[in-house]
Amino acid sequence: MSRSVGQSKLQQRFIASKEGSGAPRLTKELTSEGNKYKQKTITASMRRQGLRAKAAKRYKATIYSKHGLPVALNLLEQNFNAEAPSQKWVGDITYLRTEEGLSNPSTISNNTER
Repeated sequence: MSRSVGQSKLQQRFIASKEGSGAPRLTKELTSEGNKYKQKTITASMRRQGLRAKAAKRYKATIYSKHGLPVALNLLEQNFNAEAPSQKWVGDITYLRTEEGLSNPSTISNNTER
């Protein structure tokens, strides 16, 4: 068993994982290909090459749906096809933080004009 890991092989695997695989996962992947490396060897090689796995971003909910306020009915039920102009209109609103406070630009459009 060699003590050095093929740098290009390790780098290729690391980049293919979108820099998300650390030494434990890379060790398993390289071992499954028939190579025998210990995790300490992979860790040392990654350090020498300056490779460090990126932690996955945690999910953050952007909508608070347990507010208890009235919610508009879903009249379209995901059917956005209109048979004639001006039958179905869609809109959107967002909040932007500005120096003057919150601003809420909104848009309204006729769905048949798209």
